[in-house]
Amino acid sequence: MEHYLRQLAVENGPQQVRVVWVRSPGSPDAPGVRAAWQLRADEWGWTWDAVEKEFSKDTPLRRVTRLAQVADAAVLLASDLAAGMTMTMANATGGAQID
Repeated sequence: MEHYLRQLAVENGPQQVRVVWVRSPGSPDAPGVRAAWQLRADEWGWTWDAVEKEFSKDTPLRRVTRLAQVADAAVLLASDLAAGMTMTMANATGGAQID
């Protein structure tokens, strides 16, 4: 997908169209992710908070990114503050995925 988006940026840059995207970790407050985490909690016999702590422990920030934070990154990329950015991604995974 990222290669496709980079190509899209190359093709559309001359028309002043910027292509930027946010890499999201799968936020636990997103309905599908929440359901998957709840299945894991039930499988392990853990509380929701314990599962979140387990999934957070290996990230550099020791937390997972919420939907609102992913949206904030998207708003920043769409704004004039990022007018010089194209063909790039904002990593909102809290460091869980390394570029």
